[in-house]
Amino acid sequence: MRVYQPLGQSSMCTELSAKEQETISRWKGGSLAAERLLRPKPVALGSVVVDPPLFQAPLLEYTNHFFRLLVRHFGGVGLTCTELVHARGLIECYERTGQLPEQLWGVDIEPGPLAIQLWESDLQWLKRGVAFVASQLRPSVIDLNFGCPSHRVAGHSGGGAALLKTPERIGELVAAAVESAGSIPVTVKIRLGWDPSTPVAARVAQVVEQAGAAGLCVHGRYATQRMGGKADWNAIAAVRPHLCRIPLIGNGDIATPQAAYRAFVHYSVDGVMIGRAALSKPWIFRDIAAYLAGKPIPAPPTLDQKREILLGYIDRLEESLAPRRALVLAQKYACRLVHEQVAATRVRLAISQARSLAELRRVVAQAFER
Repeated sequence: MRVYQPLGQSSMCTELSAKEQETISRWKGGSLAAERLLRPKPVALGSVVVDPPLFQAPLLEYTNHFFRLLVRHFGGVGLTCTELVHARGLIECYERTGQLPEQLWGVDIEPGPLAIQLWESDLQWLKRGVAFVASQLRPSVIDLNFGCPSHRVAGHSGGGAALLKTPERIGELVAAAVESAGSIPVTVKIRLGWDPSTPVAARVAQVVEQAGAAGLCVHGRYATQRMGGKADWNAIAAVRPHLCRIPLIGNGDIATPQAAYRAFVHYSVDGVMIGRAALSKPWIFRDIAAYLAGKPIPAPPTLDQKREILLGYIDRLEESLAPRRALVLAQKYACRLVHEQVAATRVRLAISQARSLAELRRVVAQAFER
């Protein structure tokens, strides 16, 4: 049995002893469910060290500057990431207005390590976008999205997951991005393929590594599944033998510390990326980090603390955005954070019906009353 661990910029294959194999087998059978067997090592993305190896997934209209600060506040996250940004849209927005698009607000003052994620199907626009980000914004990592299945990205523009239909084209785009990024590591996020009839993750893994990518994240679904069904972690693990040097990050349905731990032990990934679960529990990285370190999982925030989290989030949006835009984003996130509240359906309805930030604040205050 082999366990892969990051070493510098590569992944090292290490043989386990018969005793270690037996211990892991007992864990998989449930007899050692509470015991910490292997503690994941930091992940090296080029010169950038991600420690702990826990990655915040980019989610459109959710993982903005204020959400990322919230995740950082609780701790445990190794690398945060912006919402996905269209490379051409970034350049055109800046040339037209002298301003960055909303998805990149705050990146210049935000603590790192931080990744900026770009998507683009046109080689020249990608090169311009990467060069701009590398020279003007200097993030820790530049991530390329080849996994978004949305119509706006994959359908209308032929970017994101649509490019999984042409792995060699992905290689060309990655190579161009690596050249334009200079010393900043370039990573790649993909899905298993466009649909179950075309599993291409292994081939894409080889292509992006050869093109110079510093890391690969695989979401365990096909594009046509969107977020339906369950993430296939066996398919994620099957990508491992096709990578020689760069780390593999797994993504999909990680909602508990125990699930994250199983991903490291059972599927031999170097890192774990968490998306939707972090929206309702921005403290999940803290909890996972504690569990991986063999420490007790901290108690979740109290009702009062959750109320203050939301009200503070609303305040920061109001300070930075136009009232209508601030209201829309605040409503989207508030509906996520109250997901596990008593009478959550009723509360979400009241949140969505709020017509002003003041009204939304009243709804939030009532929702978290004792």
